[in-house]
Amino acid sequence: MYVIGITPGVFQIARAAGAEIAREFAGIEEKLRYGYTVGCNFFQIDQEVFGEFVEPNLIKRISRLIQEMNIQWALHGLLIGEVYQTLEPINFILWKLSHLILNRDLIFLYEILQEIKRNNYSKEVFPHYTIYHASKELVVGYAYFREKEILSEVLTTTPEGNTDWDSFLEKRRKLKEWFLENLFEILFKREVSRRFAGFIPSPLSLALINSLYIPFKDNKISEEDLRKILEKIKEDISEINIDNIVSSFNNLKEIGIKLIDENIIRIEEKVGSPSLINFLRDIYPKIKKLFEKVEIFFKEKNLENEFKKAKLESLENSYLIYKQQYERGIAKGAILYEDIAMVLVCKDVEFGYFEPNYKSFLSKKTCEFLIKRLLDGKKIEEHVREAYKKLDIKFEKELIDFERGEINLTPKLNVLASIVYSISHFLVGIENFPEILDETKRRNIHLNEEERKRIEEFAKKSPYEKLKIIIEELRKIGVDREEAFFIAIETPEASPPYEGLRRICRLKDVFITSEALNLEFQVRYNTNEKAFAACIDTEHLLSNAFNINNEIEELIKYIEKWKNEIYSRVAIYHIGIPKPYFGTTHIPFDIGSDEQYLIYEYSFKLKKAGFNDEKKNNLKRYSYLIFERGGGQLPFQFLRTVILALRIIKKYLEMNIEPNEIEKKKEYYSEFFGFDEQFIREKEIIFRHALEPLKGLIVWPEETHTILGREAIERFRKRPEEWAGEEYK
Repeated sequence: MYVIGITPGVFQIARAAGAEIAREFAGIEEKLRYGYTVGCNFFQIDQEVFGEFVEPNLIKRISRLIQEMNIQWALHGLLIGEVYQTLEPINFILWKLSHLILNRDLIFLYEILQEIKRNNYSKEVFPHYTIYHASKELVVGYAYFREKEILSEVLTTTPEGNTDWDSFLEKRRKLKEWFLENLFEILFKREVSRRFAGFIPSPLSLALINSLYIPFKDNKISEEDLRKILEKIKEDISEINIDNIVSSFNNLKEIGIKLIDENIIRIEEKVGSPSLINFLRDIYPKIKKLFEKVEIFFKEKNLENEFKKAKLESLENSYLIYKQQYERGIAKGAILYEDIAMVLVCKDVEFGYFEPNYKSFLSKKTCEFLIKRLLDGKKIEEHVREAYKKLDIKFEKELIDFERGEINLTPKLNVLASIVYSISHFLVGIENFPEILDETKRRNIHLNEEERKRIEEFAKKSPYEKLKIIIEELRKIGVDREEAFFIAIETPEASPPYEGLRRICRLKDVFITSEALNLEFQVRYNTNEKAFAACIDTEHLLSNAFNINNEIEELIKYIEKWKNEIYSRVAIYHIGIPKPYFGTTHIPFDIGSDEQYLIYEYSFKLKKAGFNDEKKNNLKRYSYLIFERGGGQLPFQFLRTVILALRIIKKYLEMNIEPNEIEKKKEYYSEFFGFDEQFIREKEIIFRHALEPLKGLIVWPEETHTILGREAIERFRKRPEEWAGEEYK
């Protein structure tokens, strides 16, 4: 069924309108009580502080309200619109804050559920859902935008919720090899330029030399063969001293591990003259050419595996030094560049999708889902190349631009990585948050030991486990909604001048995020329960400079394409007159307005995205039409006739009336816009007599009609003094 409701105003908005009205919105119970006076019985409460949950006797008072007034309610997550209220941050500090808020929310909700069961309160005391914005952070390295928002020198988070990228890579050998061969050189160069003033050879240079050295050392290729290789291509690399290369091999193994250390200056003493450091610096631009030709030679000799092994071994040595620097000063295996972290996450998903035996952080089914839905089943590099071609850029862009030292993330790669980070919150527990457990214990000290232990054990679990327990217990007390309780992922608002630059901001991508969260939940717990849904806010879409109709149409096309395997739906529509002021205007609309018809058009289209009232598995399906209030001191200032207009929209959605039918049929038109037959007749009469009040007041041109003219006397029978008196009426 369709449910119409409002957000009964937050305390901060009301306080801006004046101290007296603000009192009506101080606390959850007050918001619910005040909301009841506006003509509906469903309210989405904007949660502003955690203290609202622990207000004395809160659940008891909400229970009384529900019993007396038959109201229902939901939550809009804490600190709505703040960056750490969303789930996708890669910045370690913001990730921790997001994780903290999510876990506290779920623990509070579980405590509410226990109080409902303990006191035998109505099941409607428990909220229907809570909402989080899909994104609040700007993208990193957005394709075709030259001004990139790359955050550097900030600790990044692995999907496991810590800063230890080394351990993350160690569990994924294929990903680590890809990282060393492709990303480590860029990471190394950035760190070298940041930490050292002098020249330090690239780890790739060392890898090239070492890849020659190992087969030579193992007697799989003779010194004479090596000389022949180098002599053969001498004309291409005439500056290279071949004797120095050969004589340096025996030293490479010993000194390679120290090349990146702070004692770099002493290397010259160990290598001799000319020094290896000067050698690498002088010929580095040409050494790649040498590398390619030597690699071909080794392939011909069937030594390809040895060559690759040597290269990786040398890169491992260089990486070991990199790690040691951070273990001493910052954190084990730290990465301070978000674009590098995001690409690693994307490749992790790709390997989980393409490699049957690859152990990814996510389930293989979720990896497959993300690659299929977001990248059309393409490999990351292939996807980037095609994405840039579509933009008519004449040169082909690769994922990694070694010349510029840049990583070219497309919008879809931003979405892909951000979805993984969103899912990561639900897979990771509170191991790094002992304060959450301590706070939970202190808050529930008044309960008996059995109840305290139950809540404390719940607090230790991952958010996915928490959700599973909450849904199971709601089913036990008779909640018969299709989604017993769910978390809605909402289209995010923008902030000037970054319209459209959030990591997850397109409607289709927000929907895919809710799908991915659902899928991972269902796969891990072997359940058909849907714990996530999408929430559309048309103001937010417009504030991101998106065409609302186009966004909805794109989503519908996507759903029709994958109709046999859709894991979510649009369950909530946040309604207001669409104005492009960063999703915060929340202007009411009235019966008979153009906006009423426009909102109905959007709502009707959204039925194809699951925004409908059909039952599923004999469970009630609710779709929520929620008006979010803005400012205004009195109810009529922020509400006007919105509720009446929403009732009409709800009725016509349930009747399944096409929007164009409303204008074609007189009976639909008159009812939808609040007109009856009598009103239409009166409207016509008013129109026909609209100009009559102006009779005798129209100023004629002076030549034909003045106070002395014959026209005034003969036609209007007005004496000059009468005419003069009416001149300014």
